[in-house]
Amino acid sequence: HSFGLLISHSASSQDRGLTREEIQIYRKAVEVVEDNFLSGWTAVTADHDKGRESEKFAAEPAFLAVLLRLMTFLLPRLHLFMATDPSIASRFSSMAATVMESCSFHPSVVFEGFVFFERLFAHRHLLSNDKLSVISTGDVATSCMPFILTTLKPVQPELLADHGETEYTGCYGSLLCRRAAVLCLKMFGTSPCEEIPKKVTTSSLHAHLMTLLENTCGSRHFQHAAFYRMIFAPRAAERSACICQVLETEIISSIKVILHLDCMRKKSKRDDDRKLINWLLFARGLMVGNAGSQQNDTDEGADDDDDDFTPMGVVEDAKSRARDDVLLVLGRVSPCRWQIKCQAAQLAGFVLSELGRHHLQNGNKESAHFDLIAARALCAKRCRDANNIASSPYPSSYVAFHINELISAACSTATATSDQAELPSLQNSGLRVLIYLIKFFANALDPDLAGDGTSILEQFSAQIISSIKHALSSQDSSDGPGNDIRTRLLFMSGCEALYSLIENNMVSDTVGLKRLLRLVLPTMDEIPFETYPSSKDERKKSLKTIKTSDINDTRSLPLYRVGKLQILADLWLSVDMSNRQDSAGSTLLKEMKPIEYAFASNCAAHAIDGACLEAATNEHSGQLHASGITFANVVDIDRFTKMGLIQAWPVLAACSVCLLINFLGREETESERCDEINEWLKRVAPLLFAKLHDALKVANVDISIAQENNSFLSTDVSTFNIAAKCLHGMRAVMGQKKARINDTLYSEDEAEALIGAVTKKCDFTISWLMQ
Repeated sequence: HSFGLLISHSASSQDRGLTREEIQIYRKAVEVVEDNFLSGWTAVTADHDKGRESEKFAAEPAFLAVLLRLMTFLLPRLHLFMATDPSIASRFSSMAATVMESCSFHPSVVFEGFVFFERLFAHRHLLSNDKLSVISTGDVATSCMPFILTTLKPVQPELLADHGETEYTGCYGSLLCRRAAVLCLKMFGTSPCEEIPKKVTTSSLHAHLMTLLENTCGSRHFQHAAFYRMIFAPRAAERSACICQVLETEIISSIKVILHLDCMRKKSKRDDDRKLINWLLFARGLMVGNAGSQQNDTDEGADDDDDDFTPMGVVEDAKSRARDDVLLVLGRVSPCRWQIKCQAAQLAGFVLSELGRHHLQNGNKESAHFDLIAARALCAKRCRDANNIASSPYPSSYVAFHINELISAACSTATATSDQAELPSLQNSGLRVLIYLIKFFANALDPDLAGDGTSILEQFSAQIISSIKHALSSQDSSDGPGNDIRTRLLFMSGCEALYSLIENNMVSDTVGLKRLLRLVLPTMDEIPFETYPSSKDERKKSLKTIKTSDINDTRSLPLYRVGKLQILADLWLSVDMSNRQDSAGSTLLKEMKPIEYAFASNCAAHAIDGACLEAATNEHSGQLHASGITFANVVDIDRFTKMGLIQAWPVLAACSVCLLINFLGREETESERCDEINEWLKRVAPLLFAKLHDALKVANVDISIAQENNSFLSTDVSTFNIAAKCLHGMRAVMGQKKARINDTLYSEDEAEALIGAVTKKCDFTISWLMQ
């Protein structure tokens, strides 16, 4: 401050005609500014202060204000040094920005900062491209990559550090610096320039980001920290935890950007799945989460002495590449946190869905990725071709080669716990990976038992069933304090996994199938509706809910009921549409017999509410019905429950219509019960026609592609499934003369006319769909 006063009073008002001594004083003033800034930022008195430079820097607001004032005074005189040091103004600008970000909004510092930038704007010619302090090579990504890699590297104890590794100080541990590096990397990934994203995906940045995420996700507040904070809690620790939570979100977003770039490169390069296979094996290694297992994860049968490419060598090469990336994370902490395993499982699920969608869209029903027999044959052919080319790299591996470790990792993650505490988020992510594996490998044959028609998943059936049973058993803790939306989403995923398991005939034991079905059979308290409640009083009287005295989140509680109704409706329609006479179909019908009518009426009630919610969502009106049949008020259900109802209602409507029509056709059905059934049919049957029209309109978008490939695989398979189930329900209505819609007999001629009116709006015929 004294130096600033002296130089301001002794300086000449005119810059021309300055003596050498006066210019030297100004040069000394620039050195004083830079020396004091750097010393204030890097001064560390103890080892435990490393990484907290910004907090120590912000603890001297008077010093920061005086420093900014001196820089403001020197700005008009910086042109005197353009010949020898043209980047002084650029360095001043960077220092002022750092001061403003670290000052905790102290009023005097903010005021001096505003004055500095206002004066800098008047002298903006000092910030031209040739006067910037950053030395550019013409390639921004190449220039920044060393800085990003160094910044993302977390601090490691000397006991675990590699030999010769240097510990950095200064801004190395700064959270602001790490966040800047992550945001810079994310911007590179979203750059429209093709070369910059390519540089981002060539290095092991995803492994470095996972390492930083592992180091960051441990610094956060507990759930009610804002309510129970005491006076002795340090403000610096609270700010650090807040920044860590923001940084954690940005790291996850950056990892997804890099994965998306590799997926886009996969689309441009045909049959080049090397990067996606590396992502899948990298995620699998983190799901296992143990560095020791990675060191021992080698193929004993690999022949290192043979220079020729072999399928076994291709598998080992893919594992080795992924192992190097995994050890970057697990080499610093093993085992890793469950949050890292959760993100890894989500990445694995995304990669599997991307590979499956790509090959299904191309019409590859028997893709080498999901058929071990085809993978061995194609890999052997590519190895022979690569042996004939000099300096050829290893061919790309296939998912089928790694089915054993993928199934084991998915099952272990789906049942993971921490100190005997359930981790529903992690379990749900692992179960989603298992669902993809069941869907894609359900029809794959075991190459060792191909003549017997044995599925390759048969050997893992015990692990798979145990994982699914664990997810379905999560409802048993519904009266506990830990039951929340994460547990209910886990149950929904368990229902989906069970449907895939039964649909693909992977449960051969009748007793085991009964035990699994009883986990999803609703009780009479969960399905209270039998007659259509025409008034609000009847709805309130019929509406029953589970006891919620010890439950934290009751708004998502109906997800249990929606999940049970949806899986049973899917299974029942699958049996009814295919006329299955196997043990699985008969077991399902036998178990549902006691609750058949209550199940049908409740499916109809949930279908009506789901259709109303979807109609309000599509209209973008923002106004939902205040109440429904299955909920007293729309605010009583959360967005996950609304999404579940919207997704499930077409299946529920088709199943309820078919079941209610079956009751009408039985001679023992009383006339009073027939009137109740027709009350439901009046509301539900028209929904099938509306949904069929929507499904056909969506399918019509890519119908030309489907006709060229002679396959339905060019469009979303679920669209055609919905259309088929709606047609099945409409066929049931046409075949039953007792069905009444709008208080009139519903004849076959009227049904055919209505179907014609629906399909006339689309350039799509039902006859082609049935073919």
